[in-house]
Amino acid sequence: MAHGCPFAAANNAASGAASRGGSCGGAARCPLALLVAAAICAAFTGLQEVVPAAWLQHLLVLRFFSRARVGDRPWSHVVALTVAAVATQACGMTVAYAGMYAIGPNAHTLSSWLLVAVNVLPMTAVLLLPCLADSLFRYTYRLSAHLHPLVFPLVSASIWTLLSLLSPFGATAHPLYSLRSLLPLVQATAWVGMDGVLLVAAWLVGGVHQVMWRSRDCGSSGWGHVRASAALLVGLMAAGSARETVLSSRFFQQPLSAAMAPSVPVSCLLSQAPTTGIPPQPPASLSPFAAGASMPLPSLSLPTASAEAAGARQLLQGGEGEDGGDVGKGGEGQQGGKGVAQGGASAVAGSAGVAARAEGAEVAEAAETASAGEAAARETWEEWEAWRLAGIASMLQQTQQRATAGDTLVLWSEASVILWHDHEEQKLLADLAAIATAASANRTASAAPSAGAAGPSSLGPYLGASYMKRISPGRFTNSFALIAPAGGAPILRYNKSHPVPSVEDNVLPGRGTLPVVDTPLGRISVAICFDLQFPALISQAGSQGVDILLQPSWTWGAIGHMTFETDAVRAAENGLTLLRCSSIGVSGVVTPYYRTLAAREGLATGLLTMHLPLLPRAPALYPYISLPMSLLLLSLTLLAAFLAIAPPSLSLPLCRCLPAALCSLLPHPLCLAGQQRECEREKRQG
Repeated sequence: MAHGCPFAAANNAASGAASRGGSCGGAARCPLALLVAAAICAAFTGLQEVVPAAWLQHLLVLRFFSRARVGDRPWSHVVALTVAAVATQACGMTVAYAGMYAIGPNAHTLSSWLLVAVNVLPMTAVLLLPCLADSLFRYTYRLSAHLHPLVFPLVSASIWTLLSLLSPFGATAHPLYSLRSLLPLVQATAWVGMDGVLLVAAWLVGGVHQVMWRSRDCGSSGWGHVRASAALLVGLMAAGSARETVLSSRFFQQPLSAAMAPSVPVSCLLSQAPTTGIPPQPPASLSPFAAGASMPLPSLSLPTASAEAAGARQLLQGGEGEDGGDVGKGGEGQQGGKGVAQGGASAVAGSAGVAARAEGAEVAEAAETASAGEAAARETWEEWEAWRLAGIASMLQQTQQRATAGDTLVLWSEASVILWHDHEEQKLLADLAAIATAASANRTASAAPSAGAAGPSSLGPYLGASYMKRISPGRFTNSFALIAPAGGAPILRYNKSHPVPSVEDNVLPGRGTLPVVDTPLGRISVAICFDLQFPALISQAGSQGVDILLQPSWTWGAIGHMTFETDAVRAAENGLTLLRCSSIGVSGVVTPYYRTLAAREGLATGLLTMHLPLLPRAPALYPYISLPMSLLLLSLTLLAAFLAIAPPSLSLPLCRCLPAALCSLLPHPLCLAGQQRECEREKRQG
């Protein structure tokens, strides 16, 4: 093995020195150009998705690790090559997601880019693991060359399964999102999920890589993988199309059937309540309110100065009155003949008085500064409180107007208002219950003369409130409550399970369980904004037969359109209707067949009205097999890793448990020379 620059060593690798797939011949050249080309392709993913670029990136990175022959190098070279790959691809991904954290017009561009880079770097390192695993795969058994194209898809699907379950980012940046413009593939997620479709698509990429760059050496099985994966991909697309046509008995008239379905009027109330920058607690001068006083802010008795300032003034007054006065009296006593000793004591007391006055002046200055700062903080807080209370009143007023106007469902956008205490939450829910009860009574009275003719639009109103609730200083929950037309306690409550990393660091996550409630509109559940990037969480709704999934949301900048399209995949994946209400971003209705209805882009505040079709659930298998499928993918990946890494002495006992036909093929360890002969034999047979 050559030691030194790993890129220079890549140029000097011998044609038969490698012990991994595709290394039977052909000198490797410097693969830096492949990294640069892959980084350029990576820049066209993310917020500016280009389908060919997204998958060409995987192919180029696969080729980079293959040409670098990392399987033959010392670990120092492997680490250097991997770091180079991660750095270049992270640069491209940073460009792709540069606008993700540009939350407002005042956001600093450089800080936004740096924040994206910090979040992209570890994710890029994880996403390159399938390519690295493919390059480290060794031909230990006779079937290794034929099974090699399966390494990349198995590891890719397994990594994304783990990321969706364990990562705080969930399925964000999932490769399948780049194929969301292919409607039949999105429909196919209802059968096998995103990871199942990814497995087949990545298998095709692995087969193409085998054919293009290994077929002349020992990749004669590449064409078989290409044909098999392409056939399976076409089969998935056919199954996805059949879901919308044959299985729904609607053939190609789904858009028309959605338009003709019974519908109810709904409204989205948008309010831009900040999820960041919320004061953790009131200033010290508002300590009764900070401690949880039950009275509203305007009735609080606000002290004019802090305790620290009052103590400082008392200290200053004491120094001037006692020390200064005693000094004067000491001087008079000396003149009255009280003795030299008493005069000396008075002199010492006079010096102490001067020092006390100097110290008192410093304390007074500090007290005045603290008092001014406290007053400014209190003034800022009062302004912020006035804005908060006005926001609550505005949302309640708009809700009452829409309920009176006849809307069946009124949904607030995410974190529409901010509540500080339990009594504020109870008051808000009680006000909403009163609004629902009054509106329902009015509808019942107006519908009485024409009883029996009431349609779906006469139902309701159902009021969905989304709010931030303070739990402790600096900590909040992102909560939702659904009020029924009969009023009373909420029929459905939920706390956001997956706060957005770096944006909602002050939000406590919920329990990760979706609530479900049966209504005349159908079975309803709710998930808040970023929760829809976690397929396992939303599959709870699919497996419980939910008809309508409510999604209060709050997005910003360029990610509004992207998150609407990617979150909508959950509707097709679980066979339900999605109603999304988003401040700044896109609000709308998505059918169980990934058809978008009434999509509208909202501003920070305002009102959006639309109609929600009451559609039946679409066929969906994935919600019921998501866990077994994830376990199967992980098990197959671990088995492949064991067979590739473990020596024959450990793997032979496993082979004895397999059928004789398979066992005769598997346990044939090959040394490097034997691998070369095996390659030559396959070439002659080809």
